[in-house]
Amino acid sequence: RLHHRQMLVFGFTRLYRKPVATGLTVAVIRISLALPASLLVLVQNVKQVSGSWQGAARISLFLKQGLSDQVVQQTAAAARSTEGVTGLQIISADQALAEFKNRSGFGDALALLGDNPLPAVLVVQPDAAHSTPETANELGKTLAKLPQVDRVRLDVQWLRRLQAILDILGRAVLIIGCLLGLAVILIVGNTIRL
Repeated sequence: RLHHRQMLVFGFTRLYRKPVATGLTVAVIRISLALPASLLVLVQNVKQVSGSWQGAARISLFLKQGLSDQVVQQTAAAARSTEGVTGLQIISADQALAEFKNRSGFGDALALLGDNPLPAVLVVQPDAAHSTPETANELGKTLAKLPQVDRVRLDVQWLRRLQAILDILGRAVLIIGCLLGLAVILIVGNTIRL
């Protein structure tokens, strides 16, 4: 104990006598430890934000052509009663055509068609338990079994890409942290040796 106490006093005395060298060493150690820690915090924050974005995943159910409003409402009621569905928006074929005319700029060309080529769409909002890409895909398969549903489209591809990017960033932060930790060990060892 006495020897350790003497070495501690001796070490602080040496550090006090060379404040510039000590300050530079401490700054390098701080930066080496703070950089991976701040990157890790950034990745964790983005993961939390992406978790809240997953609630924005939607499943679009394209219904068969020429369905009456009553059949569309019945299909919507059946979709609402499915486990995992928290919300549902009905977009009629006329609403879809009007929106397409406004956004596409092909209003004149669409007027020549005569009949509306667009089907009614049910936009389903899954609950939190079904908002990941895998569970949303399972919910989409369940909803596809409804008799009036022609096609199902899941809007979760961007979530898969975001998750893959976050995984890559997490691995990069881990590698950078290991390299900087090794640099800190080498710097401290070299400083002690000097």
